[in-house]
Amino acid sequence: MFLDQPDGVASILEKLLRSENKDDAMMAFQIAFDLIENEHQAFLLSVRDQLSSPKLKPETPAITERNPSVSEDTQMAG
Repeated sequence: MFLDQPDGVASILEKLLRSENKDDAMMAFQIAFDLIENEHQAFLLSVRDQLSSPKLKPETPAITERNPSVSEDTQMAG
């Protein structure tokens, strides 16, 4: 970042995030937090623009089980 190379910073962040090592991912997050605290907005936007789009995992629908012994209109006695 001192050399004003947002593409290099983005590359390092992506490499750390794609690593199998969880410590590398934690380091990427720490670097990102440090960047936000210390860098100017234009540099941050340049880093963001260099990052590839996240590949989201498809969501699995939540399985909700219904208890047939309790009806919806049952009220709790208190």
